Amino acid sequence: GLFQDGRLLPPVSLSSNGPRFCLQGTRNTGKSITNKNIANPTAMLLASCLMLGHLGLHSHASLIHNAVMVTMNEHRLQTPDIGGSGTTAEVVEAICNLISIENRTVPHR
Repeated sequence: GLFQDGRLLPPVSLSSNGPRFCLQGTRNTGKSITNKNIANPTAMLLASCLMLGHLGLHSHASLIHNAVMVTMNEHRLQTPDIGGSGTTAEVVEAICNLISIENRTVPHR
C-alpha cells in the first residue's frame, strides 16, 4: 500500500471487491535482523486489527489497537527501526500485558 514500508503501516490493499489483508509482513527477507530480537511487530498487529474489524470483531480490534498505541506513544517502547531501544519481545510483552489488564477490567458479553 501507499507509504507501507513494513514498519508501521499495516499491509492492506483496498479494491472494489473490498479489503485484501496482506498478513505476510515485509517483502525483504530480514536477514540483517535475524536472531537479533529487533523486528518491529507493529504493522502486523495493526493489520490484524483491520482484519478483526472487517470480521465484525470491533472490540477485539480496538483492544489490540489501543494496546499498540499506548505502548508506542505513552510508554515510548519502540523497536530500533523507529528510534527506540526496545526488543521485539519487550514490545510484544508490553502489548500483551496491556491487553490482559484491559481484558480483566472490561465486562464480557
